[in-house]
Amino acid sequence: HHCYVTVAMHAVEFKQPVFVGDVLSLYAQALRIGRTSLNIQVHVRARRRHDPEQLIDVTQADVVFVAVDDAGKPTPVFQA
Repeated sequence: HHCYVTVAMHAVEFKQPVFVGDVLSLYAQALRIGRTSLNIQVHVRARRRHDPEQLIDVTQADVVFVAVDDAGKPTPVFQA
């Protein structure tokens, strides 16, 4: 049994603000899958409350996760 912990966030870019009432969509893509880590690129888009047809890129980031076991030690992402 293992879980994933965030160890780094690279290239966080805030392009536009997010307002109360906006609906957010998060899109993720695996950039790299290592033995014990995953590098995921995340894009966040906002659908504006005052104009639901408007979809705006608001944030993106590259996030690194590491698989850890119950003792908190790195463990392989995929186990046979």
